[in-house]
Amino acid sequence: MPTRVYSHPNVTAVFDHGKRDVSAFPIATGTYYKVDYSAGVDISRYKNVPVPTSYMAEKSDYDFVGAYHHDERGGLLHVADHHVSPGKKQWSWGYGDFGQAWDRNLTDENGPYIELMTGVFTDNQPDFTWLAPYEEKVFVQNFLPYSELGMVQNANTQLALKLVRESGQLQLGVYAIAPLNHIVVELSADHQPLYETQLTLKPGESWQQTLPENGVGRLTLKVKTAENQPLLDYQEHITQQTPLPEPAIAPALPEAIHNGDELYFIGQHLEQYNHASRYAGDYYRRAVELDPQDYRNNVALGTLAFNSADWALAEQCARAALQRAHRLNKNPRDGEASMLLASVLERMGDDAGAWDHYYKASWSGNCRDAAWWSLARLAMKRGDVADALEKVNTSLRFNASNPLAMGLKALALANSGQKKAALEFIFASLEQYPLSYPLHCARWMIERSDDAREALLRITGRRGVNASLLAGWLLSIGQTSAVKEVLAVLDSQEALPMLWRASPK
Repeated sequence: MPTRVYSHPNVTAVFDHGKRDVSAFPIATGTYYKVDYSAGVDISRYKNVPVPTSYMAEKSDYDFVGAYHHDERGGLLHVADHHVSPGKKQWSWGYGDFGQAWDRNLTDENGPYIELMTGVFTDNQPDFTWLAPYEEKVFVQNFLPYSELGMVQNANTQLALKLVRESGQLQLGVYAIAPLNHIVVELSADHQPLYETQLTLKPGESWQQTLPENGVGRLTLKVKTAENQPLLDYQEHITQQTPLPEPAIAPALPEAIHNGDELYFIGQHLEQYNHASRYAGDYYRRAVELDPQDYRNNVALGTLAFNSADWALAEQCARAALQRAHRLNKNPRDGEASMLLASVLERMGDDAGAWDHYYKASWSGNCRDAAWWSLARLAMKRGDVADALEKVNTSLRFNASNPLAMGLKALALANSGQKKAALEFIFASLEQYPLSYPLHCARWMIERSDDAREALLRITGRRGVNASLLAGWLLSIGQTSAVKEVLAVLDSQEALPMLWRASPK
């Protein structure tokens, strides 16, 4: 299968998973996946890769990646802002006997296949990005078929460009993704005009032109509208010798490190990667041994303890962190320790203590939306609907994309006699967040209509995880009587929702 995976030529190195191994790209010259490529092998071509292999672009300054099947004369483009979507990956079973056996097993009569993968907020697998509580990250990706041009040198959601020197000729090409009416194609060399033409192309149509190469200098291909507005351009890439990046190395063991800052960041890395053989808590514990009031390491260790329901350790760590943070004044920039302590106290049934510390956390910018949301929950829990509504509005002012807070606001409006306003808020919010389980749940709880019930069933799919999420949300805002009603409507037959329903409370 003459298939080739590519991105812009400025991709000169690729990593495997976790950046444990590295290779030059597209011409590999060393050992990669235990295969000797020292003779110089083009690993962008599927047939040249004998074993199952992943490779991810180290970096790319362009907003596309693609794959092209030369026999079928067609390919696939992924177009996305590389600042948000830097991850560009290819994986295949390889062209050896093992890989071809899997091709036969997995693709029926369709032959081999290549997986073209992309990453948003990540450039590797696993190289995850932190998602704060109730944070929403937004991205746009475009997956586009194209044909005829072969490898392209730049692409966006309107068109793809080809500019190649080969066998003494210049090969130019434009593929239309959107309608291109009376566009102007300009070719220049070292800023001197060489060629110009005007085109009109429908989506799916392409234009190609061959010109003599004549030893011209660095080429630039530009496409503009008839009104001289730029659509896309490509300046010929000049290959430069750059050293290969270093592969990742395993961090030292905790007992060999004597720096709390280093211990903290190693622990964060291990958490971020969900590391299989190292535990972040060991590094945080080591740091706390060195400095019992280390703020960041206490918060990190306490958060791990909290997530494991070890309330005693979580409280101990939060209070130790606050001892350091409050030593000189009671108003630190960071509110995480107060937020952690409040969350622990709430889990242990001390809502009054939690209330005080959530309020303190709300003073800090990095915690204020979550803190106000938590205060709104506690107010709703104790039946103070007016206070809950005031506080959830404050939370939504700081973070308008928290679906749990949206659902609480809808219920608070309805419970304060504003049913019409509650439903208007729900439907307006669903325009932007149509998959919000709490909003659909709140709609059913307020309307009790067949339409609301069917929408809730459709959006949750009656899946156990979704039923449990809604049950936990309702409990956290004091809607205990609604929990079993909602679970009965969803009627998930998975274990956890069934346990919720069997519980006497």
